[in-house]
Amino acid sequence: MSMYIKKIDKYTIEAAPRNLGNVANYNSPANEVQLLADGWRRLVETPCPGWGYRATYAIRGEEVRQGWELLPLDNLKTEKAAELAAAAERETREAEHGFISPELATRDMQAAGAAALAENPDADTPDAACVKAIAAYRGTSLDDARARINGHMAIVGPLAGKIVGVYNGLLDRLTAAATPEDVAAIQWPDNFDTLEPSPQTP
Repeated sequence: MSMYIKKIDKYTIEAAPRNLGNVANYNSPANEVQLLADGWRRLVETPCPGWGYRATYAIRGEEVRQGWELLPLDNLKTEKAAELAAAAERETREAEHGFISPELATRDMQAAGAAALAENPDADTPDAACVKAIAAYRGTSLDDARARINGHMAIVGPLAGKIVGVYNGLLDRLTAAATPEDVAAIQWPDNFDTLEPSPQTP
């Protein structure tokens, strides 16, 4: 269905209102005569060629024709960097699912406390006190609390490292990218969950 708009500038258009006063379906082909008389033009859309393009608009008589323009390389890199950061944040949120904020906020403290108590069961550092409180209020032993914390960190540590490593590796590629095609080819891996380390990594 045709849409009627006004061109604001090369990259911006304003759509005619769907309804106007007592006129229902004002922005429709059935009302084209009135729309044209009111200064609106018919929008002629074209398919986007791919990632990294922005729409442009040019007036041709009673029409505004849509075109596409490839963004400058620096703009593409900025857009891609934001896309990669969002993907890394999604992976992080999935990894943190099921944990309350105090658990997340005290992960490092718990790990340090578990290590301190392994060396000295009477350790009285703030980190050790955190683990002792967890054990006491959970109703379990210090050894059990330490084992749970260590087991959790054995999973969380490598996963966090994987997220950071993949993200930084993609940013390295982005920095080195020399063409729009290079930038477009950089994608967060769909197989992140099963992704193995690079064979070049010792």
